[in-house]
Amino acid sequence: MKFMFAPEARPLPGYTIKRAIDRGGFGEVYYALSDSGKEVALKLLQRNTDVELRGIAECLNLKHPNLLSLFDVRTDEEGSHWLVMEYISGKSLELTLEGHPQGLPPAEVENWFTQMCAGVNYLHERGVVHRDLKPANIFREGPIVKIGDVGLAKSITPSRRSIQTESVGTVYYMAPEVAKGKYGSEIDVYSLGVMLFEMLTGRLPFSGESTGEILMKHLTEKPDLEKVPERFRPVVARALAKDPTKRTPSASVLAEEFRAAAGGKVVAQELTWDDMVAPPAPRRSAPPVAQPRKSNPLAETQASRRSGAASPMKPLVIAMCIMGVIFAMKSGAGSAGMFRLLVLGLVGVAVYKGWGVFGSAMRGANLVPVSAPRPPVIPQIPKAPRYRSEATSPATLRRLPLSSRMEDLTTSMTRAAFWTAIATVIVGLNTTLLGQIGDLTSDPARLAFYSITTLLGTWALLIPAKLWEGKEAQGPARRVILTAIGAAVGVGAAWLHEQLYLESMTMTANTFPGLLRTVGDRPLFGPDLQPSTAGFAVFFAALFGIRRWWWQADAFRSARFRFSSTILTALLGFVIPAAFVFPQNWAVLWAVSLSSIVQLSAGWVPVAERSEFLTKAA
Repeated sequence: MKFMFAPEARPLPGYTIKRAIDRGGFGEVYYALSDSGKEVALKLLQRNTDVELRGIAECLNLKHPNLLSLFDVRTDEEGSHWLVMEYISGKSLELTLEGHPQGLPPAEVENWFTQMCAGVNYLHERGVVHRDLKPANIFREGPIVKIGDVGLAKSITPSRRSIQTESVGTVYYMAPEVAKGKYGSEIDVYSLGVMLFEMLTGRLPFSGESTGEILMKHLTEKPDLEKVPERFRPVVARALAKDPTKRTPSASVLAEEFRAAAGGKVVAQELTWDDMVAPPAPRRSAPPVAQPRKSNPLAETQASRRSGAASPMKPLVIAMCIMGVIFAMKSGAGSAGMFRLLVLGLVGVAVYKGWGVFGSAMRGANLVPVSAPRPPVIPQIPKAPRYRSEATSPATLRRLPLSSRMEDLTTSMTRAAFWTAIATVIVGLNTTLLGQIGDLTSDPARLAFYSITTLLGTWALLIPAKLWEGKEAQGPARRVILTAIGAAVGVGAAWLHEQLYLESMTMTANTFPGLLRTVGDRPLFGPDLQPSTAGFAVFFAALFGIRRWWWQADAFRSARFRFSSTILTALLGFVIPAAFVFPQNWAVLWAVSLSSIVQLSAGWVPVAERSEFLTKAA
């Protein structure tokens, strides 16, 4: 094959090419020497440069004995990108396998495989999935095995698990779920399983005449494990499970199971070969007969909530909340209206929470007669180990790369702009319900004031919450920071209120006169009963500092949206003006808006999927 650069060429200042090494799907690799005599490998990126650079950026600063070190990314005079990386003179696993058509000796397999698993596990702990593990990308320098070619590496985040921009991986080592556009650490485990099969037998588990044929075999066929040594069959079978939830949960666990099998211990007996193919569809001619079962209403309710199943009571709860707002606004901002709003809201939450238990209990009572045939006893196959739900809360420590945090933050802020626009339309159209606040549609300045202040307040809550996510919580320190941010938002709201010449915020309709009307020598409102700058600052400082807003924005919160959290925040918005005088109607409106928009905007990971993103914090 002909390469672009000949020996002694100097496409990059400071490096001299000595010989070409290889050409892959993303570019050419050369052996080169720096001017100081250091041996390096230079990779010229020629195809899908953006994809390659993205993967390199994910791994540029990662250091592990079993990962190929990446030194720098340089650009030559013609604008081409070069990757400067560690040079390995030893053979790749691909070349090693070519010399052993019947498979590697067990000791060799262990040397290669355990180190491969260690390198992959390190990537997963840093939130990165390799996506292109194959023998051509595995090298050995003396006794040390190193994983290279991170061009397809990508960080694992809730918003990017199901997004594909390029063809991922090599078809012989590609997990079944990749064909459906989904990826996570499980696909690397599957690739490790394929390579383990190949090292033990000298052949691939699936082959064919075309890419489509091989992909179909990955999706539908079970591998022939007859040539795999018997003690390793359960290990390989579990690693090659079609269902990611039944697959070996991590690279470290896969290495442990391999070592145990190599030592003669029995592992993974619960997984049979039938679990490596999808279950057949039920025959229409013989519909299954309903069988008695024991019901666990609480467990069913939790499972339903995790799976996102729609509750038939949700429309009723929403209707009750709307009724509460109508009654409250039509009765004014007095105690009777607010009392109705809170009572109906609490009743709605109680009905919503209790329906799952009641409905599950009723469903569990639908049993068939005793004469119905008993189903055969089928051994249950435990799923891959999962973290307990109480261990995956906003307090759970996680290592999240800065790039992942920033992507999650920008996505959340974009959603916040959308939901603020929706809230603005709702508030603007409901002039009758919000009569105490003023006819916002007749005065665009009031509507703009509400919209801008709400959006800025939401962003001010999301930014620190996403930067704190997964880190050890320092509650008092976070509250102090949020209090200061809230005061700044209040000052900004006061400035905007003054610039727009608004006179719609008065304390005349407040249920309580307010215990404090000044802070030091600064009044909380002026002679016209409009809140002063100090009034705005004190209200937002209290609203931001009292609530644990980082829990409402965390991806590991208990639910994507909780009515109870919004109602509790609304209650806080009602109570703060009772201590520090401020318009209660606006206070409640802002409290409800901020709590709702923060929850709707911030990313959320279902409980059943959190173990895939959970890594030990440093």
